[in-house]
Amino acid sequence: MDRFTAFATPQSLSLGDLTIESDEDQLAIYGRLTLTADQPSRDRLDQLIATLTQAREGLEKAMASGGDQGGGQAPGPLPSVPNPFA
Repeated sequence: MDRFTAFATPQSLSLGDLTIESDEDQLAIYGRLTLTADQPSRDRLDQLIATLTQAREGLEKAMASGGDQGGGQAPGPLPSVPNPFA
Protein backbone atom coordinates (compact mmCIF):
# COMPACT_ATOMS: atom_id res chain seq x y z
CA MET A 1 0.00 0.00 0.00
CA ASP A 2 1.22 3.48 -0.87
CA ARG A 3 1.92 5.99 1.84
CA PHE A 4 -0.93 8.41 2.63
CA THR A 5 -0.04 11.95 1.59
CA ALA A 6 -2.32 14.79 2.59
CA PHE A 7 -2.99 17.64 0.17
CA ALA A 8 -2.02 15.51 -2.83
CA THR A 9 -4.04 13.18 -5.04
CA PRO A 10 -7.44 12.13 -3.64
CA GLN A 11 -7.00 9.31 -1.14
CA SER A 12 -8.32 7.88 2.11
CA LEU A 13 -6.83 6.27 5.21
CA SER A 14 -8.74 4.26 7.84
CA LEU A 15 -7.54 3.71 11.39
CA GLY A 16 -10.15 1.64 13.16
CA ASP A 17 -13.38 3.60 12.69
CA LEU A 18 -11.49 6.87 12.06
CA THR A 19 -11.24 7.97 8.44
CA ILE A 20 -8.91 10.59 7.01
CA GLU A 21 -9.63 11.75 3.45
CA SER A 22 -7.56 14.19 1.48
CA ASP A 23 -7.27 15.74 -1.95
CA GLU A 24 -5.34 18.71 -3.30
CA ASP A 25 -7.43 21.29 -1.42
CA GLN A 26 -8.65 19.84 1.85
CA LEU A 27 -8.35 17.23 4.56
CA ALA A 28 -11.36 15.67 6.29
CA ILE A 29 -11.16 13.66 9.51
CA TYR A 30 -14.22 11.88 10.85
CA GLY A 31 -15.22 8.84 12.84
CA ARG A 32 -13.94 7.38 16.06
CA LEU A 33 -10.63 5.91 17.16
CA THR A 34 -10.58 3.86 20.36
CA LEU A 35 -7.18 3.17 21.85
CA THR A 36 -6.43 0.61 24.54
CA ALA A 37 -3.21 -0.26 26.34
CA ASP A 38 -1.84 -2.64 23.72
CA GLN A 39 0.60 -2.69 20.80
CA PRO A 40 -1.97 -2.44 17.97
CA SER A 41 -3.37 0.75 19.58
CA ARG A 42 0.12 2.17 19.86
CA ASP A 43 0.75 1.37 16.19
CA ARG A 44 -2.51 3.14 15.17
CA LEU A 45 -1.63 6.15 17.31
CA ASP A 46 1.87 6.33 15.79
CA GLN A 47 0.34 6.18 12.30
CA LEU A 48 -2.16 8.92 13.19
CA ILE A 49 0.60 11.18 14.55
CA ALA A 50 2.75 10.60 11.45
CA THR A 51 -0.20 11.31 9.15
CA LEU A 52 -1.15 14.53 10.96
CA THR A 53 2.47 15.68 11.01
CA GLN A 54 2.71 15.11 7.26
CA ALA A 55 -0.62 16.89 6.78
CA ARG A 56 0.69 19.92 8.65
CA GLU A 57 3.76 20.00 6.44
CA GLY A 58 1.59 19.72 3.31
CA LEU A 59 -0.68 22.51 4.55
CA GLU A 60 2.29 24.78 5.24
CA LYS A 61 3.65 24.12 1.73
CA ALA A 62 0.26 24.87 0.19
CA MET A 63 -0.03 28.09 2.17
CA ALA A 64 3.50 29.15 1.21
CA SER A 65 2.77 28.59 -2.47
CA GLY A 66 -0.29 30.86 -2.31
CA GLY A 67 -3.02 28.31 -1.74
CA ASP A 68 -6.66 29.30 -1.26
CA GLN A 69 -6.65 32.11 1.27
CA GLY A 70 -10.41 32.25 1.85
CA GLY A 71 -11.22 28.58 2.41
CA GLY A 72 -9.90 28.46 5.94
CA GLN A 73 -12.49 30.70 7.50
CA ALA A 74 -14.47 29.27 10.38
CA PRO A 75 -18.16 28.74 9.75
CA GLY A 76 -20.64 31.10 11.38
CA PRO A 77 -22.58 30.20 14.53
CA LEU A 78 -25.21 27.49 14.27
CA PRO A 79 -28.84 28.56 14.62
CA SER A 80 -30.59 27.90 17.90
CA VAL A 81 -33.36 25.29 17.77
CA PRO A 82 -35.79 24.17 20.47
CA ASN A 83 -34.82 21.04 22.36
CA PRO A 84 -37.15 18.24 21.15
CA PHE A 85 -36.57 16.30 24.37
CA ALA A 86 -37.48 19.08 26.80
